[in-house]
Amino acid sequence: KIEAIYERLSKSEIAAISNQASVMLIAKYNERAEYGKAQVLIDRLPGQMADKNQMQANLYLKQGNDAKAAELLETKLLRAANDAQSTLLALMQIALHEKDTAAAEHFAAVSEKTAELYDLWDYNRYVAHLLLAVAQKDTAQSLLRLQQMCAAMQKSWTLDTSLLYRHTKQKKSEDSFATDMMTHLLQSVKTDPEMAFLRENPEYVALLQQYGVA
Repeated sequence: KIEAIYERLSKSEIAAISNQASVMLIAKYNERAEYGKAQVLIDRLPGQMADKNQMQANLYLKQGNDAKAAELLETKLLRAANDAQSTLLALMQIALHEKDTAAAEHFAAVSEKTAELYDLWDYNRYVAHLLLAVAQKDTAQSLLRLQQMCAAMQKSWTLDTSLLYRHTKQKKSEDSFATDMMTHLLQSVKTDPEMAFLRENPEYVALLQQYGVA
């Protein structure tokens, strides 16, 4: 039902609504290998557009409204940092397909540095390393990265702890968000065929017990 709503919204005459709905559908079509449908929507999306937020920030600066300008620019920076990490993960996957281990390891290292440099959640530092270790069937590294990610999710993280995002208002997340995310991460070992080699490992079982995941 939700997908049907997105399909209707993708035909909206309001570009912002149509574009966002199309982005959601493209991701869904790619998951189901419906590449033809995804391509149709990609072709329909607009090309490079002027950065409205940058123009708005410049206007706020001219008007002497530094706080509003800073909030817009900080949001833009955070989005760019997350986009950079997503791009690095995709490039790492390509390197793995090409059996270029050195390049894959480099992309994972740069992803970790990006998270550190842009004050992202510690969890982000280890995602690429976990995917790399799983692809290489490296049990020790996979378990280490799982442990690091679980530990990171136990620590609170808010934007206002970073000077980079000190003007940004962060929505209060549900207390259960990190717990739910950690549960999903640990349970993915049970369902993801790529991670099957970890399922009977005593250290993985100990992780499940440590964090109370059934």
